[in-house]
Amino acid sequence: MGEDRIQSPDVVARSVVVLMVDKERHGELLYSQEGKFLEMEKGEKGFHTFMEKTVQVIMVERTQEAEWGQTGSTEEAAQGASITAG
Repeated sequence: MGEDRIQSPDVVARSVVVLMVDKERHGELLYSQEGKFLEMEKGEKGFHTFMEKTVQVIMVERTQEAEWGQTGSTEEAAQGASITAG
């Protein structure tokens, strides 16, 4: 690491070697800063984990909306029946 905090080529090369050696990691994205690496796609803070949590939230919201829509229809039908009967 240089004085101006710019990584030297050997620091960046280490992250490249990690990805090249492990065939299961080809095409993955790493972020490298000051000699530290962050997995951008996988890992605890990676894109895939973020998207998985996001999709789960969306699915819960859609399920709740569907349930509320069904409940609303039943209540509306019941109200309509009582108005017609009255």
